[in-house]
Amino acid sequence: MGFHRMKPTYLFYRIPKDFSMLKYVVFAVTEMGRQVLDRSRGELEQVFTGEKTEFLIISAAQTEEGILRLRMEESLILTDDPACLRKLQAAGFYTAGLHHEENQGTFFEGAAYVIEEIGEITFSVYDEIYRRLAGLPLMITRTKRLLIRESTVEDVPEFYRIYRDISVRSMDFTDMGCGQYSFFPEK
Repeated sequence: MGFHRMKPTYLFYRIPKDFSMLKYVVFAVTEMGRQVLDRSRGELEQVFTGEKTEFLIISAAQTEEGILRLRMEESLILTDDPACLRKLQAAGFYTAGLHHEENQGTFFEGAAYVIEEIGEITFSVYDEIYRRLAGLPLMITRTKRLLIRESTVEDVPEFYRIYRDISVRSMDFTDMGCGQYSFFPEK
C-alpha cells in the first residue's frame, strides 16, 4: 500500500486553562483520624503544593458546619467515619472512604473508592476519584498546544463531522494505541 495523505481534522473547543474543577479535598475525620492526618500533614502539603486545590481537615462530627462554604460540585470529601460517609452521599457530595492505621477493619458500605496509605497518594489520584464520581473525563496528558482526554457523549456530533471525511474513515486508529481518547488543540 502506498503513501496516503490525510487532511488534518480537528475538534475545536475552548479548553479552560485549569482543566480540573476540583477546588477542595476535605478530610472529614474522627479524632483518631485527625491524629493520623496531623502526622501526615507534611506529606499532604507536599501533594497539594502547586495545585489549584486546597485541602482541609475538619471534624466528621461537625461536617455540616465545616462544608457550608464549599460548593458540592467542586469538592471531594474523604472520611474515616462510615456514618458521615452515608450522610454526605445522601446529600449528594462526592465522597470516598479513608482507611488509616487506627480504623483498618472499618467497612465503608456504598463507597466507590476507599483510600489507604495517605502518604503515598498523589494529587492525580484525588483528581481521578473526583472526576469518576463527578462523571467528568480523565485528562490523559496536556502540552502547550494539545489536551488529550477521554471522549465524552458531548464529542459525538464532532465525531460525526470528522468521520464524514473518507480519508479519516479509512484510517485504523486502534493500531496506533489511541483507544477512546480525543485530541484537542489548546487555544
